[in-house]
Amino acid sequence: MKVFLIIILLALKSFYGFSQNDKKIDSLLSEYKTKPNDTSKVSTIAHLFNSLLYQDIIAAKKYAYEELSLSKKLDHEKGIALAYYHLGVYNNNIDEIDSAKFFYSKSLKIYQRLNDDKSKANVNHGLAILEYSIGNLKSALNILDENIILYSKKPMDSSNLATTYTLKGGIYRQLGKYKTALNECVNALRIYEKLNEEIRKADALGVLASLEFSLENYNKSINYNTEALEIYKKYNDKQYTAQALNDIGNTYFYLNKYDEALIALNESLKISEKINSKDIKATVLGNIGKIYTKQNKFEKAIKFLNESISITKKTGNKYKTSESLNDLGILFNAMNKPYKALPLFDESISISKKIDAKLNLRISYFNKSEAFSKLNKNKIALNEYKKFTELSDSIFNKSKSNQIEELRTIYETEKKEQQISLQNKEIEILKQKEKNSNLQRLLLGIGLLLTLIVIYSIYQTLKRNKLEKEKITNELAFKKKELTTHALHLAKKNELLDDLKQKAKAFKDSDDTKNGYQQLIKSINFDLKDDNNWENFSKYFQEVHKDFNFNVKQKFPDVTTNELRLMSLLKMNLSSKEIANILNISPDGVKKARYRLRKKINITSEESLEDLVLSL
Repeated sequence: MKVFLIIILLALKSFYGFSQNDKKIDSLLSEYKTKPNDTSKVSTIAHLFNSLLYQDIIAAKKYAYEELSLSKKLDHEKGIALAYYHLGVYNNNIDEIDSAKFFYSKSLKIYQRLNDDKSKANVNHGLAILEYSIGNLKSALNILDENIILYSKKPMDSSNLATTYTLKGGIYRQLGKYKTALNECVNALRIYEKLNEEIRKADALGVLASLEFSLENYNKSINYNTEALEIYKKYNDKQYTAQALNDIGNTYFYLNKYDEALIALNESLKISEKINSKDIKATVLGNIGKIYTKQNKFEKAIKFLNESISITKKTGNKYKTSESLNDLGILFNAMNKPYKALPLFDESISISKKIDAKLNLRISYFNKSEAFSKLNKNKIALNEYKKFTELSDSIFNKSKSNQIEELRTIYETEKKEQQISLQNKEIEILKQKEKNSNLQRLLLGIGLLLTLIVIYSIYQTLKRNKLEKEKITNELAFKKKELTTHALHLAKKNELLDDLKQKAKAFKDSDDTKNGYQQLIKSINFDLKDDNNWENFSKYFQEVHKDFNFNVKQKFPDVTTNELRLMSLLKMNLSSKEIANILNISPDGVKKARYRLRKKINITSEESLEDLVLSL
């Protein structure tokens, strides 16, 4: 279904405003003529741009440049940023991608300097639409995910959040991820219904229509699009009217109702030419070309499809280019000219792979298989058909369709439940008004008071729990600090005593009074073997790592006391030198102890002893 452009249009309109009626424009023009050249006039010009954008794009462009000129004269930075933004919108709408990027970038720099998150998000949205329009779908999703965070901040920007969900739904639909697409669309619809924003609800309906089309629920798709079309006509939104008519016409094509399809498509073509919308025009031309192919009016079909491809290549719309190339290839297959069709399918496949357009890729493989079959190259044809079936299985498997149906059912059920709940509330209110008794008011007051008491009690409990948790956390941190300090002190003490011992030995060898020095060495040896310091260390260690000794004994019951000491020091991430000092052994002794321990607990040389100990 050629619905790629509707997503872009919906996203543009939702962010850039829309005209509700001619009276609003008349009122704004009256303000514009009477206001002095100050910042309030800049604001009026900005509203005029939004109101005219989808009715008279040339007039909208004029006001955007006037908005920029006046803002510069007033040195009004926000006005300058907004004017650049509007010029980006204008160029986006006429498919001038490079110019749109240029103006968006200038706007974004100012908003970043002003630290204006909401406006930054709006410009980001415009950039996401640009990425989407040229087929960089994953890049567009990354930008939109960033915007969801910005719009979810307090106070929440619900309206723009919903529009972001709508655009994400359209992108996921393009990627063939229908469950995710429907989920995003449902999120948007829920917000729009709460906000009672009729025209934006129509936008989401357009995306739902495209999803129903992808599931071949054509009548449901037409119903959603028709509902959206009525809203667009009500608000005089010509661009969306043209797009909805295009999608309705294209859906009739798949129902083999070619006369109804041509009526809708020709009406859409007239509007798209009038408002100079290149992408809509290209889409309509392609759809009309498909109909003429089915009617065997091949010369007409070639003319329309070639014109569609020419426009999409100029605008840089890769997705639509790959679509139209497929349609032209299908036409040449129908004319029994497969040698002309194959280069078109290959070009479409190359584009589709670059932009991850699975739906277009699937169509290319199927029709390429048919072309090779016509050329009696059955082995190659079979290979291409296998590619088609593999891709089809990944996109259209049964479970995915069931999941989508489940989501749709959940949404419709919740909607009905909300309506029933609302009706019940209204009935209850009428009953309460009918009774209108002091007793009811008293009971209501008591209930409210009890609720407040319960809420306050819960709040106090949560507060106490929070304070207790903080206390325990602080105590544990203090104990860890004590443990580390004690371990380092123990290592330093043993290192110092060992050094003193060596000096005493040297002194003894050079002096006759050997008995006194021998006594000194024995005393130091006694201190080195004293377990008091180790007992203190063990006490601190067990307070911090409560279950460590137990876990070791459970898992490795043959571990000795000395080996348990070594594992405790490894648990603290101490170096081999520090461990050697604490255990009063040489660094080589530590290596031997580690080797014996590894052998006892049966771990290989490739496994990490430290990782094992830390996991206990």
